[in-house]
Amino acid sequence: MTPPAQIVQLLAGAWTLLNMTNICSSSNNSTSSYGLHPTGQIIYTPSFYMSANIMSTTPADRPANITYPSKDTDTDHDWAQVGKHTMSYAGPFSVTWGNETNGELVHGPLTFSAAPGWFGTPQKRNYTIYEGGKVLNLWTVNKDTGVVARLWWRKLGT
Repeated sequence: MTPPAQIVQLLAGAWTLLNMTNICSSSNNSTSSYGLHPTGQIIYTPSFYMSANIMSTTPADRPANITYPSKDTDTDHDWAQVGKHTMSYAGPFSVTWGNETNGELVHGPLTFSAAPGWFGTPQKRNYTIYEGGKVLNLWTVNKDTGVVARLWWRKLGT
């Protein structure tokens, strides 16, 4: 479904990650592979494409001794540590239902994903827009674990 123009207008632009919270329905435990203070950006274009990048800022998750491009002295373990705590994906997006304040988005089918299992898949995200389009809350429920992941974004340039 092509997103309604008013929703695309609100989403279009770059957003910076403010906070990510995982909520487990079975306990008070909330864990994230992105650490306690992740950083990231999500971009939506007026032509119905999106790109998301999230990473941990925890020093143990980001070995400082590696660079890009990689060197022969970089270890696979260090690069695996970075990969385990970083997610990037991109593709088209659509709105399955919603209005200017809340609804459901589909990221995909993804044309790029750092997680091989996500490539070519649709990733559903519920959304709520706050503060007149300046704050975006995206959330999803992991079908396997029941964990609710809530990501809060602030629109850049507002």
